[in-house]
Amino acid sequence: MLRELFFGIAFPVAFLWSLLSAKVAVLVLNWIWFQRPYEFSWGFWNTQPLFTLAVGITIVSTIIHRQFKPRVTPLLGIYLFLLFWLTLSAAFAYDTRHAWDFYKIFMPSMWLAPVLMVATIHDLKLLKLVFWVAAGGLGLNAMKVGLSLTLAGGGHLNTYQPGFVGDNNVFALVVCMVVAILIGLRSTLPRHWLVRAAFWVALGAALLCIVYTRSRGAYVALGAIFLVGSLLGPRPFRHSIAVIVVAIAGYWALPDENFERLQTLRDVRADDSAMGRVENWKLAWDMTLAHPLLGVGMDNHIPYNREVVRPEVQVRVAHNVYFQALEGGFPALMLYLAFLIGAMVSLFNTWRFARRWEGRHRDAQWVSNLAFWSFCAAVGYAVGASFLNTLYIEFPWMAMLYGSLLGPMFRRQLQADGLLPSAQSAAATTNADDASAAPAGQALRSPDRPGRARLSRT
Repeated sequence: MLRELFFGIAFPVAFLWSLLSAKVAVLVLNWIWFQRPYEFSWGFWNTQPLFTLAVGITIVSTIIHRQFKPRVTPLLGIYLFLLFWLTLSAAFAYDTRHAWDFYKIFMPSMWLAPVLMVATIHDLKLLKLVFWVAAGGLGLNAMKVGLSLTLAGGGHLNTYQPGFVGDNNVFALVVCMVVAILIGLRSTLPRHWLVRAAFWVALGAALLCIVYTRSRGAYVALGAIFLVGSLLGPRPFRHSIAVIVVAIAGYWALPDENFERLQTLRDVRADDSAMGRVENWKLAWDMTLAHPLLGVGMDNHIPYNREVVRPEVQVRVAHNVYFQALEGGFPALMLYLAFLIGAMVSLFNTWRFARRWEGRHRDAQWVSNLAFWSFCAAVGYAVGASFLNTLYIEFPWMAMLYGSLLGPMFRRQLQADGLLPSAQSAAATTNADDASAAPAGQALRSPDRPGRARLSRT
């Protein structure tokens, strides 16, 4: 009853506030998009199209308050071209009706929401809050699950989780990313010991949630995140040893059944589940060789292979995001890899750039930390997704898209504060230097005329 009363107040207030503030509208949309609080309702709110309503209110509010400025960043361009290719693939799918039924479930929000977010997030302060709302909402869900299972003496989380699309394995992989991103946001917290203590307790509960899923892919992803974080961060030797010690302590402290599935990694051939995945990876590869350009269409791996392979072969989903992308042919896989690599390069470069400004700008530390741990999250996701179908799970896409905005926004902030020259002022300075260095009586070439010297930018 109290929960329904809370939702009865929270949703109307959030939507009314969104109409009054474009920034609040963006935050409310991210809250509803990722945490999906309406799924925790047992009554009226559980059946309402709150995400669609939040999108509509965000569009209206940002237009009214002149915050809606459509643009296409390089990473968003790759993303949109991939969606276009998947749409084309669905139109020529092996089972077109099945592909379009699947398309209608996942693709409308994947088209609209990222474009809307990039068009409405224009400053570092809002971007920081968006990260907190998107990752914090999912982190709160994971924390509650981790605490409740721990207080109950442990358990196996193998059921659908309210507030998220996907099974326990996909949920675990996304929580791995969330944990890394929240670590990156820790420097934005108030410097009060109680706040910091509560943060680390909540993060520990989220880690326990990952353990309780018993997802091997998530374990591997989490290991990759902390391995990269310890090796590339300051004092790599000390941090690497700390990660190993914590991992060993957790392994010995928690009941053995939480890690029993890891034993199958010792002999993969004896694990029917693992061998089934390998067998379906080969089916996906053969399928793409037969249909290299457009593939067989969205979610058509099972319908196609059930018709073409021997009856005794057990056909199931590929359990690998890269083979899942091959449902759209080799171009879809190349675009997906381009997105992942582009996101990692952007985050890595932002981290290195922001590090140079630490101590000289108020935003440099949290931008550097967030870019670094978002990079680690992307690496962990790229590893963990090798065992799961996650192509249509939206949080990994948005975490990397949001991360790609960090660098450009931080540079604009430095320019606004007069610490970094803008492109125009840099060009003007270079022209002035060239003019002062030119021999007397020799005119400089007009920048509007062909054949002008190319200027180097700082």
